[in-house]
Amino acid sequence: MTIPGPIGPEGALTQAFAYLQAGQYEKALRVARDVIAAEPREPSGHLLAGDALRHLSRGDEAGRHLREALALAPEWALAHTALAAFHRERREHSRAERHALKAIELDPMESAGWCELGIVYHEQGDHVNAQRCAMHALQIAPGSSNALNLLGMIQLADPATTLEAAEAFRQALAADPQDPFSQNNLGVASIAKSDYAGAEQHFRRALAGQPAQPLFRRNLYAALRHQSRPYRLLTLPCQLSLWLSGTYCGYLGIAIGAGLWVFILNILKDPYGPFQDIRLGLLGVIVWLILVWWPSLKLYERLTLRDVQGQAGEVPPRAGRAAVASWPLGVRLGLFVLALLGGATAVGVAISHPLVETFFAAFLVMSAISTGASLLIVKMLETLMWRARSRRLLARQGIR
Repeated sequence: MTIPGPIGPEGALTQAFAYLQAGQYEKALRVARDVIAAEPREPSGHLLAGDALRHLSRGDEAGRHLREALALAPEWALAHTALAAFHRERREHSRAERHALKAIELDPMESAGWCELGIVYHEQGDHVNAQRCAMHALQIAPGSSNALNLLGMIQLADPATTLEAAEAFRQALAADPQDPFSQNNLGVASIAKSDYAGAEQHFRRALAGQPAQPLFRRNLYAALRHQSRPYRLLTLPCQLSLWLSGTYCGYLGIAIGAGLWVFILNILKDPYGPFQDIRLGLLGVIVWLILVWWPSLKLYERLTLRDVQGQAGEVPPRAGRAAVASWPLGVRLGLFVLALLGGATAVGVAISHPLVETFFAAFLVMSAISTGASLLIVKMLETLMWRARSRRLLARQGIR
């Protein structure tokens, strides 16, 4: 895409913004820096340069330009919104929330601030308040692709509203057909419905719009990887665990599962009866899953999925061996099963020793108790924090 170059600082800013919207971040950065060289006190030049650098994953430089833009225009809502996005991407959610709230205070009728605040809440798991922000952004700008994408991401967090999420993403794409993030989100929704071929198409369209976006490449790799039946079979225990934790209230479900394991391991603790063998078997299975199955699966993935990574454009150094990846599937799976059986034998021999068995039993019980207790405490603290947020949002004019 070629964007004509108008004359003068104002025209250059328009050009830089157009490059930014088109995903041509290097060109946007170059034009923005020309503006800064000509007008060092112009906050828009620093804002556009910081936004371009943020998309180019050059965080330290982006932060300097965005902070300079805010220093030059402390009451500029867009500068606060950009800094909110910058801190959110660095997982600094408290700072991101502060800047997003300030942007809303300065310009409550600008949907971008509400969208950014909603994304911050969504990433922290506060879907109720995130949805309030998304709905308010849609009241301000009914056709906003950012607000529709946010609403879709919130709905996608609940398996029961996957279809509604896909519809929101389609509306976002209709509002802005050139938005690659809408295509990416449609791909994520397709993965949630186990439509990996459809997801691949959406991710490739997203990459056509922004070829340098690493998120799109990682998602494309996931879609290609899950089209492999052997891989889906090998990851079945992991998929089952994720499904159970997602079905039973997320963190709370994990805590309940951990407590259930503690119950099983203790109820079967009978050193003089047949239950001792069952308990020993359960311990062996858990240790085997942690120490043998998972490392073997990751090794198998790295050795055999290089061709899939190549299709996704994700081929980091030493990611796999082309010679191994070209071996017949039966040979590769045979070696994988051999590694699992060898590991199972080693675990069985080791865990039959009383000291080893006692150590692993104590370790697993304490891990389950501490994990369950920690997650429940975190869940309670999050609930209290989200209720306080709800009160603050409801106190703002027009929020329902």
